[in-house]
Amino acid sequence: MLSAVKLLLEPEGEEKCNSNMATLFHGALMEIINSNYAGHLHRSGLKPFSQFVTCEEGGRRCLWTVNFLTEQARQEIGEKLLAAGMTGLLLKDKGLRLDVREKREIEPVSYRELTQKFYLDEAPQRKIRVSFLTPCSFKSAGRYVIFPDLHLIYQSLMNKYDAFADEFSLKSPEALRHLSGHTRIKGYSLRSVNYHLEGVKIPSFIGRLDLVIRGPETMVSLANLLLTFGEWSGIGIKTALGMGAISIE
Repeated sequence: MLSAVKLLLEPEGEEKCNSNMATLFHGALMEIINSNYAGHLHRSGLKPFSQFVTCEEGGRRCLWTVNFLTEQARQEIGEKLLAAGMTGLLLKDKGLRLDVREKREIEPVSYRELTQKFYLDEAPQRKIRVSFLTPCSFKSAGRYVIFPDLHLIYQSLMNKYDAFADEFSLKSPEALRHLSGHTRIKGYSLRSVNYHLEGVKIPSFIGRLDLVIRGPETMVSLANLLLTFGEWSGIGIKTALGMGAISIE
């Protein structure tokens, strides 16, 4: 099950928000949820949620989006965020409190419904715009990759999808090769940035990527499915810490 919660937050006093604070939001989130589940998340590899922060009004307000890739994550995390008593958030490392102004839960979608949407209900789109809302990066051969490599994009999405979609499996070296080979970058507007994470600067990129998918319709449907799934999962590394958030057009 895929779902999301969005919280509109406003800092107290004269403080302002920025997207690099997502790491602090992650810390606050771990304080809110059950300690046993927090421990489970700490020990797990791929996380069953992603989260990121976007700013409004010059940082005087921020929109915090938390996406859930499993029903358990929605129950353990989402229900805590939606609880009536959840009226504010404390970022301990910064000593900053944010007041909750609005809460909204996005209607859940099952993996079956998402798969059916692209393989049965809709003609797949061959032109897709991917907007990276927060810095994105990959790790390959022990090094950061700061350009949107198609193989790494699809590999990241396949790994996350297969980790949490119990009924379905998409991961296949052959499918990954065909996806990468049948997709080309038609245009882009990107810039390199550093994402600040616990005193470490992670080289990354942010901006827009225009893709064209060729080949058989089944291949186009798979690309549509994975990239749309990416709106919940994020792409690349550290998506639970605010990186790799995307939107699709």
